[in-house]
Amino acid sequence: EQVNDKMYRFNFEIKFTNASSADPDNVQCLSPSANLPTKNSTMFRCSKCPHSQRCTLPTTYPTLALDHQEFPFALVVHGIPALGMNETKFEVFFDTLWAAVALEAPAYAQSPFFITVVWSEPMEDLTAIKPMFDPSGPAVDQDLLQYNLTVLSPRSF
Repeated sequence: EQVNDKMYRFNFEIKFTNASSADPDNVQCLSPSANLPTKNSTMFRCSKCPHSQRCTLPTTYPTLALDHQEFPFALVVHGIPALGMNETKFEVFFDTLWAAVALEAPAYAQSPFFITVVWSEPMEDLTAIKPMFDPSGPAVDQDLLQYNLTVLSPRSF
């Protein structure tokens, strides 16, 4: 769709694999450094494998057999020679997998302490989910907690 004389808007449809080879029973969980079992296999994250491992299936497209996955693929936009454009390749993810979070804090504390919250992927709003403290414990000044919040990276605070 042409938006104006300098901009086009594209609607991309993702081709899903429905083949029996992409059945969730065929998912193999491997270390991220492992070799792929076949040439047409893809390594990706899914809800069937432990977080530190990656799933593999003999497919180059996301599969309908898995509800939650983070599947990498390339989107290739062919150039328009009349406009002097070259072919452009975008690396994208089909991502229906929830981000995982890890909290680091002392098991026992008698004075102020730090909590580090680390997400498995960059987040738009790191602070959308904050640690909650049990009301039966000592009072926590939420304003002070917000003031002392330090963003460490796009994945942690």
